[in-house]
Amino acid sequence: MKSLLAVAFVAMAASAANAQQMVFTSWGGTTQDAQTEFWAAPFTEKSGTAVLQDGPTDYGKIKAMVEAGAVAWDVVDTEFDWALQAGKAGLLEPLDFGVIDKAKLDPRFVSDYAVGSFYYSFVIGFNPANFSGEAQPQTMADLFDTAKFPGKRTFYKWSAPGVIEAALLADGVPANQLYPLDLDRAFKKLDTIKSSIIWWEGGAQSQQLLASGEAPIGLFWNGRLAALQADGMPVGIELAGQHHRRRRPGRSQGRQEQGGRHGLHRRGDQRQGTGGFRDQDRLCPDQPRLALADGGRSARHPARRADRQPDQRRHGLLGRASR
Repeated sequence: MKSLLAVAFVAMAASAANAQQMVFTSWGGTTQDAQTEFWAAPFTEKSGTAVLQDGPTDYGKIKAMVEAGAVAWDVVDTEFDWALQAGKAGLLEPLDFGVIDKAKLDPRFVSDYAVGSFYYSFVIGFNPANFSGEAQPQTMADLFDTAKFPGKRTFYKWSAPGVIEAALLADGVPANQLYPLDLDRAFKKLDTIKSSIIWWEGGAQSQQLLASGEAPIGLFWNGRLAALQADGMPVGIELAGQHHRRRRPGRSQGRQEQGGRHGLHRRGDQRQGTGGFRDQDRLCPDQPRLALADGGRSARHPARRADRQPDQRRHGLLGRASR
């Protein structure tokens, strides 16, 4: 199962950061380390704008910031489905396609509020010590077979990315007939192993559950399993039936200043940063190129700092999808 993350900009800060710096929020771990090295650092070198790192991404926190009018995050790495909903709910600022060259973006992964940044996958991960030889899990159905594969299993707490699809595949729904999702059928399937599920909320927690043996099998972000392997832990990874998801960076509603508008932009001529990001974070094949680009942000919202100068501009991240 493969996914695409998005980059989005969050809305309405009473106190925006200095125009010469911005705050980028992501999920932590090896992904954010790679984003810092291959996106933020080159961007700072080119633009002079410091990129401060924060995280992990927290949707409840974004909503609370916007409602309080005290947004501290500028660009946030989010899941694609959340970005679409958050834009409609007023939590993200619309992108300025007068600054962003839409022709350079894959139209499948562009919305009014966020653009694709990279793909990742939900894959089956397991501890080989628990499941050896031919008794290793190979399909989504195996995740739900507690007789053949005993022990706790772990799934991402938020059902939309991956878990619903995994349950339906395990219940015999052909991959090309998954959508629209049959939620009743999916939850009925999940109920069959309800007492054996441990829900993880973040990548670090998922790694800990697997490494400790508390949950020797489950559905994980592929990069987190690769990181465990790199640290020397034996980890079994089964890619069959992987579910790809999209991530999109977006801009918080309310981080304002006079001048142009924050933009997410994608440039196909900058391949080095993308390749480094892909290789270091051990992402899926066909990772899209990511680039950082300058942009500006239009002063559409009333919450402006008096100390902003008209010529001060902010720079935005550009995400590019495919992985």
